[in-house]
Amino acid sequence: MRTSQEALANYEKVNALWRANKCSIRFETSKESADFNTAKSLLRALWKKEVGTKFPYKTIKKVSGNRNTWVRRGVVSINCDKGWGDIVHLWSHWLDHRLYPNKRPHSAEHSLIELRCTKYFFEKRFLEKSRNAIEQPVVKKRINKVAQRYERMLKRQKAWNRKLKLAKTNLEKVNKELRVYERVHSEEKRTTKHLIP
Repeated sequence: MRTSQEALANYEKVNALWRANKCSIRFETSKESADFNTAKSLLRALWKKEVGTKFPYKTIKKVSGNRNTWVRRGVVSINCDKGWGDIVHLWSHWLDHRLYPNKRPHSAEHSLIELRCTKYFFEKRFLEKSRNAIEQPVVKKRINKVAQRYERMLKRQKAWNRKLKLAKTNLEKVNKELRVYERVHSEEKRTTKHLIP
């Protein structure tokens, strides 16, 4: 089946948007890779925008090589090496597949979805966000385990010292009570279990 004139016109608009922003289009070699976290945010935002529901996929993984951005067995795979044009195009296919399961892949509906997705990508400045994230990656701080354990030991020491002080105080009270009891009552009264009336 041939692609309709409406769909071809929409694809031309999509390609013009990519070229106007100096990005590679779908079938060209990617000029720059995409940031994975930014790509995840984009897919979630496009799902919410097009489908209108909460993003249903819990697992999102990064893939490379000849793998495509797609969903398999409930796992979203994103290939950041192929560039933004590829990510947006393939995700628009997935959205089209979910919204119009009986339509063919390059229908007019799909071309409109891809056009809206591409416009949204540039309006919300995902390209700049990705470039910033790649240039200034977030450095994950390592936790100093030695300092962390030492702090816990100091807390435990303080708690046990408090308990020891409490135990000493209670022991003093008991000893005082015993001394008073021994002074007031005789040995026989203190040791006899049963009193005879």
